[in-house]
Amino acid sequence: FIKIKKNRMDSISDLLRSNRVDVIPHTRSEIISVNTSTPLLDGFSLLLENGVQSAPVWDEAAKKYIGFLDLQDLVSYCVVEAEKDQTKDNSLAGWFASFAARAFSEDGFQAQPQNHVAYLAVRHQFAAVDASANLSKVVDRLGSHWARVAILDQKGHILNIISQTSIISFLNNNASVLGEIGSKSLSELQIGTRPCVSVKDSDSALTALKLIDSLKISGLAIISEDDGMLVGNTSSSDMKLFLKAG
Repeated sequence: FIKIKKNRMDSISDLLRSNRVDVIPHTRSEIISVNTSTPLLDGFSLLLENGVQSAPVWDEAAKKYIGFLDLQDLVSYCVVEAEKDQTKDNSLAGWFASFAARAFSEDGFQAQPQNHVAYLAVRHQFAAVDASANLSKVVDRLGSHWARVAILDQKGHILNIISQTSIISFLNNNASVLGEIGSKSLSELQIGTRPCVSVKDSDSALTALKLIDSLKISGLAIISEDDGMLVGNTSSSDMKLFLKAG
């Protein structure tokens, strides 16, 4: 998560400790979730249709959430399948269509045990805090390897899911109490200093997806081969082309 020198963190820490998790607004009217019995490609379709990167997975037998189904898993599968494919079509839509039929066949994607919802969900651990917790506890989780934290009521039902973006939005809405930090530039706070990962617009779709998969990132920039200018971006959300092809 955001790294700022300790002597600059006091006002932010106070703000997070003094606010409970219920101050973060819900991003949608209902939580999108998946059951372990849900067919895997139906689960991925649900993510794409609702514009979410991941969804909590409920295990009815265990009566608990066991993890998250994430579009990153579909990216990984596409990379593996594409390396088996002999097509030379570099266009994203054409490339997906060239092997989608195999993925949807009886011995394809869903038939493989490692591609069941329950198997994939445990790769993305379920992190949660109760509804009485403060935001500092959520940020502690986000500062580890979790990308999102679920907020649970006393019965274990999900009330909300808080991400890093949610915390950034909260800090923006409370910029007046950030004190000295709020007036500093991004470079002074050493935010946004990581190199931008990109591909050229002439690179193949496989090149882009391999980068997303190997670096475990959600997307990357597309730059023009002619002048090096930014012309677009691609992300795991583009996997909807794969599902449409199937």
